Formats: sequence, structure tokens, C-alpha cells
Amino acid sequence: FYLPLQAVELSKAAYGARNKDLIPLLKQLAMAEQQNGEAVRAVETAEEALQVAESSHGTDSEQTASTLTCLAQLQKVVGGPVEDLLQRAYSIYCTVHGDHHEKSISCKR
Repeated sequence: FYLPLQAVELSKAAYGARNKDLIPLLKQLAMAEQQNGEAVRAVETAEEALQVAESSHGTDSEQTASTLTCLAQLQKVVGGPVEDLLQRAYSIYCTVHGDHHEKSISCKR
């Protein structure tokens, strides 16, 4: 849990709070937080990753869809709404890859 947090802090200090390299680091941190029993904090971290993805890659990018899927997984743990997140990810994946692609199909499961 400490290493992902440190990586996020270093990346923010070096490149700013909205750099695209933060996205995978924030998602790793969110997963570590969830595994550490901090599910609500994990959702907040994933939401931050989504904001960075949308601002650095656009709202209809594969990176945004991937982050939406991650956020949905974490939301499910805390009992939050996931259907809209998965629908949005599915829509993006269909645009990027087509509706028969593995990533598009995984959002429908």
C-alpha cells in the first residue's frame, strides 16, 4: 500500500496532478487501498484517476473506458452504482474496438 502511494506522490510532484502517467499509478493505489480495507478511499482514488484520464486522453478514449471499468469494480465493493459506469465503458469500447471485441463484451457481463 505504501509503494503505490509514494509513486503517486512522486509523479504528482514531478509532472503535476493531471499527467497521464498518473492514471495507472492511481488505479494501482486504488486497488491497494481496497485490499487494505479502505474501499471508500479506493473509490475516491479511482474517481481521481477517471478525472485525469478524461482530462488527458478525452472522455471517449480507451484509457477512460478502462478507468471506468476499474471504478465500477471498486464501486461494486462499497455497494455503489455500477450500471452507468459499465454502460459508458461499453459505449466507448464499442466506438474504439467494435461491439464484438473482448473488452466490449466484458462490460456487458
